[in-house]
Amino acid sequence: MNDRISFIIKILLASTFISAGIKYGGSYLAIAPTDLNAFLLVTVPPAIFGLLLLGRLPTETGQAHREP
Repeated sequence: MNDRISFIIKILLASTFISAGIKYGGSYLAIAPTDLNAFLLVTVPPAIFGLLLLGRLPTETGQAHREP
C-alpha cells in the first residue's frame, strides 16, 4: 500500500514540475503556432510514456499470471 502511495506522489510531483515548466518557461521557446506543432506536442508525450510502460511489461515465461 505504501508503495502505491509513494508512486502516486511521485507522479503528482513530476506533473507539477512539468506544468510549472510549461507555464513559466514556455514563453522562452520560439515555437511557431502551427497545426503540426500542436499535433506533435499533444501526441508525442503520451507515445513516449506508452513506450516506457510497454518496456515494463513482464515477459511471458510460461507461468500463469498471479494477482497480488
